[in-house]
This record gives sequence, C-alpha cells and structure tokens, in this order.
Amino acid sequence: MNKIIAALAVLAPLASVACGGAIRVGDAYRDDTVKLVQAQANPRIQQCFQALVKASPSPKTLEGTTTVSFVVAPETGLLANAAIVPGATTTQDPVNQCVLASLTGLKLDPPDNVEGDGTFAWQFAVQ
Repeated sequence: MNKIIAALAVLAPLASVACGGAIRVGDAYRDDTVKLVQAQANPRIQQCFQALVKASPSPKTLEGTTTVSFVVAPETGLLANAAIVPGATTTQDPVNQCVLASLTGLKLDPPDNVEGDGTFAWQFAVQ
C-alpha cells in the first residue's frame, strides 16, 4: 500500500488588510487552509504518487519528504508562489512536481483580507 501523510501545516498571517472579505482570528486561518489542502490537494497527490509508483522500476526511490511553501493571496484566497523547500525535501523531482501540480488552482473560500504564509510537508512511503 502506498502511504502519504500530511505532516506539517503552519500559517502565519501577515499585517496586510484590505476592504471586504473575511478576517480569520486565531488558528482559523491555519485550520481552514489545512482543510482545503486535505480535501482537495491530498487526493490529487495520492493519485499522482500511485501512478509514479506503478510506472517506476524502483518505487522505493520515490520515498521521502516533500516540503512546500506558498502564499495564500489576500482577497482571492488562491494558493500562490508554491515552491519546494530544498533543505526540507528528500523526494525526487517527479514526486515534487505531483505535489506542486496538486496545489495549482486551490483557493481558500471565503478569501481572507490578510496574506498568509504556508508550509506543508508530505511523507511518502511505498509499502
């Protein structure tokens, strides 16, 4: 069985406020972003990873951790500027590309007035 674990989720709202939209208080920003990633990105990541495992002559080489940072854009809620965190990532590029592609187009709804910085890590294992 292939296993993916969303291991880490941290969001820190920055001090940028505009008109309209929501302003999340406390842990709500982090919690809402975690729910978004779990509901929409994780199934895409799982499907992509399973396809890589099936196609790989050495699936164990796909194991490791992929860590991604991104910004939650104010007013639109779009996850933007997603990038691999090199020092915290041990997976090969095909796995990293699965994760980045799975975050494309995700949107926090309702959007927040404040920009958020997010970092998520996924642990990949082939069993």
